[in-house]
Amino acid sequence: MSYLDKSKFPQCDCGLKIEDPGFEALPHFSLTGWFFITIMGTTFHPKKIDLFCQQCQKKFGSITDKRLIQYFEKFKRR
Repeated sequence: MSYLDKSKFPQCDCGLKIEDPGFEALPHFSLTGWFFITIMGTTFHPKKIDLFCQQCQKKFGSITDKRLIQYFEKFKRR
């Protein structure tokens, strides 16, 4: 699959889905992850991603599953 399957992720109460306009993902990295990003200049998968709705101004979910985070990072809109 070469696209992000939106059904795997939660949606906001107002109907906003992941990858829709008004969606924001805030990644949280471990100390090791920050080291690789800042010093080495390489990418590293976050340990958690918070999902925010810019329309409602609230957090509507989090992704902590490693496989789902890798899937999201691979197919998210850039």
